[in-house]
Amino acid sequence: MRKIVDIKKATKKILKYVLTFIAMIAIFSLSMIITYSLPNDKIRNNIEESLEVLIQKGNNPLFEDYVQGAELDQYTDILILSTAINKGMYEKQSVLQKAFENSHYAEENNQNNQMESMKESLSNPNIYDKYEYSRYWHGIQVIIRPLLIIFNYEEIRYIFYIIMAMLLTYSSYLTYRNVSIYHAFAYILSLTIICIYIVPSSIQYFGIFVVSILGIIAINLLYIKGKENLYPYCFIVIGCCAVFFDLLTTPIISIGLPLLSMVMIEMKKGEKTSKIFKKILIYTILWAISYGATFVTKWLLASIVLQRDAVTSAINQLFFRFNGYEDHKTNRIHAIIHNIKFIAYNKAFLAIYTFVFIVWFIAFIKKGKKTKDSIKYILLYLFIASYPYVWYFVIAGHSMTHGWFTNRAQVVSILASFSVLIESINITKIKEISAGRIR
Repeated sequence: MRKIVDIKKATKKILKYVLTFIAMIAIFSLSMIITYSLPNDKIRNNIEESLEVLIQKGNNPLFEDYVQGAELDQYTDILILSTAINKGMYEKQSVLQKAFENSHYAEENNQNNQMESMKESLSNPNIYDKYEYSRYWHGIQVIIRPLLIIFNYEEIRYIFYIIMAMLLTYSSYLTYRNVSIYHAFAYILSLTIICIYIVPSSIQYFGIFVVSILGIIAINLLYIKGKENLYPYCFIVIGCCAVFFDLLTTPIISIGLPLLSMVMIEMKKGEKTSKIFKKILIYTILWAISYGATFVTKWLLASIVLQRDAVTSAINQLFFRFNGYEDHKTNRIHAIIHNIKFIAYNKAFLAIYTFVFIVWFIAFIKKGKKTKDSIKYILLYLFIASYPYVWYFVIAGHSMTHGWFTNRAQVVSILASFSVLIESINITKIKEISAGRIR
């Protein structure tokens, strides 16, 4: 009888998960249709202004020549703006088809020509798009196209900086409130090391970091409200949104950062490591299923709406992302090393980490933890720290080709390593000793 009850409960839970996923797909589809229904004239005028900004400022390197990993992705930003022009592949194409085709105009697949192609597309009403990009959702258009009605590219960047500052401030405060000031500091320091300051300057980077930071905020708020039972649904939504808003930049941070936040909170509560590890596995699986299913659903919907096979071309691209070029397969270990180099060759990062390590070492000698529980907690952090490197190993082709931005996924590993340092020290005793000396 008990088994039957358990099966019913499990079936109900799975049904709720499926309904959550279906609801997300419905929201995504509707939002894309509404977005592509917006009037194009004002949007195109602001894209034309944006073009002038891009030409004048070039790639806007922001320390690129001096700091590893500080390069922007202007190429993809131009592609996003080209898609926002919304001409379609032919005259009087339906909004529904445009929303799932996500086409753009270009003569050749290179950045300089993209700029010229965008100029030509804007100036010539008789030109229609040449290339479709249906394998992605292009959900960033839900943000960009409405903003382009009023603002140009440079003004949108400014808005993104304000949004990012607010999100970072609030997520840091919640981490401080629910865990500790040390964890909050480690969080901000980790993001600084992977050049978070350039993220709002690139439309391409912005989406996935917003999804990830909102995930951290959601985990903390659910904990405050005593609704931790909603964590599974939270990770399903995060997995779906990671696909919707991102063009395969650093999607693994959308599971890694919220997971670390959850682990910090659970440790603060004194939860058993076995229970925390079980949650890590469950939430990771839910995220992975929702992430993969959201991609496949887009391919299927695009095939139905466009009445052509969008699945095969997407799968072919997927194999390239996994393995690299057919005649030159990517070495998976080299892909990991290639991404590590962007952090390892960052002199500022090495200086910061060395200083933190020295401070930790002194504190560890005085009041280091040597209990079995602390070691188990450390192992949990190290498990999550491996996520970016597992991603680089699996998606080796993409990680090798685009290491200059995929390297930022290591923010998960950096924050996990800082958390290990914090967990290995008895901060309470250090506070007591410090308080006694002050008295």
